[in-house]
Amino acid sequence: VPSSAPVGAAAQVPFFSACADFEYTAEPTVPPLGSGAFHFALEALYRASVGRPLDAVRFGKPEGASFAFAERLIDARAAALGVPPPASLFMVGDNPLTDIKGAKRAGGRWRAVLAQTGMFTGADAENAALPEPADYVVPDVGSIVEIVLGARA
Repeated sequence: VPSSAPVGAAAQVPFFSACADFEYTAEPTVPPLGSGAFHFALEALYRASVGRPLDAVRFGKPEGASFAFAERLIDARAAALGVPPPASLFMVGDNPLTDIKGAKRAGGRWRAVLAQTGMFTGADAENAALPEPADYVVPDVGSIVEIVLGARA
């Protein structure tokens, strides 16, 4: 696709993506790469071909903006209901590098709950060895409910 962007130091290769779906039809025989791997490859190719970093804006986990936005929405909803904002906010996920990292970096009221239901299937000791360990490690959804209800008591 020809670009109407100016040629020179300020120009950047336009990037269009029509589909972000990643579908598995069977058990993978190699590590399944997610969109983060694609971003890494694209940034490396851009730097190699243009000689400077790709100007990229990222959203989603583990970016702080996502957690700040969620916190604002939750607090606004609590205010609309006439109740105090929750003392704790829980990020529940199975990926230590996105879900847990994002909650830990957001800090404040955020609590990180690592579920042993997908990406992470390790034990508490493996969580403790992570650079940013989760506050809780749970085997199932029922355990998450118990943690949340316990935080309200």
